[in-house]
Amino acid sequence: IPSGRLTVVRGWESSGKSSLITHLLAETVRRGGIAVLLDAEFTFDADRAARMGLSRDDLLLAQPETAEEAIRLIEKSIKVIREESPDALATIVWDSVGGTPTKSEVEGEFGDSKAIGSHAKLMSQAMRRITGQISKENIALVIVNQNKEMIETGPFAGSAETSTMIAKRPLQFHASTIIDMRKAQELRVTASDRDSPAYGIMSRAKITKNKCSNPFGKAEIRVRFDT
Repeated sequence: IPSGRLTVVRGWESSGKSSLITHLLAETVRRGGIAVLLDAEFTFDADRAARMGLSRDDLLLAQPETAEEAIRLIEKSIKVIREESPDALATIVWDSVGGTPTKSEVEGEFGDSKAIGSHAKLMSQAMRRITGQISKENIALVIVNQNKEMIETGPFAGSAETSTMIAKRPLQFHASTIIDMRKAQELRVTASDRDSPAYGIMSRAKITKNKCSNPFGKAEIRVRFDT
């Protein structure tokens, strides 16, 4: 994960994204750094994080209710971190863009067409500002996003891509590293028995974009439910 750059972690549900960023924050703290988590999904599990080596006392946790608030918190965190610790390793994680409504979505009615594309417009504007700030202050910014199925609108709307994500274009453009995660299989006590209890999952991670090193690296990650 490069400092001073934007990293996007994307994937389907239950693919290990939150486990990966929890380990990343724990590693930041282990190295004496500052870990910031914007938990926009309100799903942070302090007990499970502690089992992964991330104590709640070592983490700066905020729970923004809108994407605009999350962006302001990122900018504020960058400023405060460097005022108090000019040379410290620092990681800011936003979990997740897809789970954070924009202000227009919160204030509008369900099905309001004005909210369509609001994430993309907001993130395009925000990333142009924030990428410069994290580069200058040498802070790693990690944004989590969910894969979503493409919606077909007609017989000629077919595409080689079967998935998309919220604010896909601006995030792909500004990201220096993109990690795509997918659940490969469930890990069971008896591998050949489908009724055997599952104790974890096997997740496959692939670097689909990398402006700091070679792209297309792959890794298999075993995520245990108990630890």
